[in-house]
Amino acid sequence: MGPSLPYDANTSIAAQAALYAAGAIPTEEMQSLAQQDAVGDQFGDWDHTVERLADVVPAIEPAPAIKQRLLERIAREATDAASKPVVVRRDEGWRPMGPPGLSYRLLFADAARQRMTIQMRAEAGSRIPAHKHRGVEECLVMEGDLSDGDRTYFAGDYFRCAEGSRHEDQTTVNGCVCVLITALNPLLLSAAS
Repeated sequence: MGPSLPYDANTSIAAQAALYAAGAIPTEEMQSLAQQDAVGDQFGDWDHTVERLADVVPAIEPAPAIKQRLLERIAREATDAASKPVVVRRDEGWRPMGPPGLSYRLLFADAARQRMTIQMRAEAGSRIPAHKHRGVEECLVMEGDLSDGDRTYFAGDYFRCAEGSRHEDQTTVNGCVCVLITALNPLLLSAAS
């Protein structure tokens, strides 16, 4: 039996969202929780609150015994996770991304580093609205074409955008499939399925 989780079926949605934002939920459970629309609606508020708390609450050094137990647990979990491959099959997990013609699937979420890897699919003629990058974004075009202003990327092309940079609308003529490594986005994680 796995470790007991900090919530159960009776825990309120607000409490679950707060625990998620604080990183108090294991990654696998976090991904499952993020798919619940009701919880996802509260992620943005809680993420902002946790970020502000981190700025104002002083760091506290844990007692040596607690620190040792935490370090042992982290090492144990890292060893367990490293020994098991994570597989996402070709047709698994696709969800609408918001704008018409766009869908994505979560391949990996790293709460500790606030990063995620997604695969995005855009139908021919679709548009990705202008957006600002909350962190570094890497994109590898796997199929089709993706245009960003006067640049067009094709299968095999890679581009990287700096934190704080901005994309204008991106478009595709023939459709595309891309792999993106980008900042963790709870709202994207919780998009309607």
